[in-house]
Amino acid sequence: MKGGVAVSTTSEAGQGRAGSGPSRPAEAGVAVEGPVVERTAEPGPAVDGRADGGSPEAGEGTVSAPQPPGFRWVAAACAGVLTAVVIGVPTDIIANSWFTREIPVRMWEYPVLAATCVLTAAWFGIRTARPDTRQGGAGAFGGAGLAMFAVGCPVCNKLVLAAVGTSGALGVWAPIQPYLAAVSLGLLATAVVYRWRRRDCGPECAVPRGA
Repeated sequence: MKGGVAVSTTSEAGQGRAGSGPSRPAEAGVAVEGPVVERTAEPGPAVDGRADGGSPEAGEGTVSAPQPPGFRWVAAACAGVLTAVVIGVPTDIIANSWFTREIPVRMWEYPVLAATCVLTAAWFGIRTARPDTRQGGAGAFGGAGLAMFAVGCPVCNKLVLAAVGTSGALGVWAPIQPYLAAVSLGLLATAVVYRWRRRDCGPECAVPRGA
């Protein structure tokens, strides 16, 4: 007796089962007695929230469809216009009746403002693979904020006047403003490149899982 199954030789089976009906065929001179166990195939694991060809349940095993790749032109245009208004109007680079400046607009301030608007628009226009995260947001917002100080009137900034006075604003702050503009554009450009390299470009550049 092994594992609940009786095993006997052919001769023993013939003596003990005479006249009891047909017996199971013997294999290799050994007859196996005992109940026949039937096995049924077990259903395989559920895939995508369903088993045996069933339909998936709502919210189970489903993945939301990724957003289509491309450039968000509307978001870029809105960001560029908003940047021009927020920086250009208070600094009076864009002439208006609400703000004035004692020092005329310097020629290099126009291209700096234009480049700031373009780079900010490009950052907002790039669609990322994870829209809920801000890829390079610190550099983008920091660069735009620094550009506002760079192109502003050197003697109109209350913080600068309180720190170094009028003579210091003209002799110290004004000469370093072009360098601040260069730093701000560098931060914005770095943020745009960082966001571009993590953009959503569709299935052709998707990274396999586990890579």
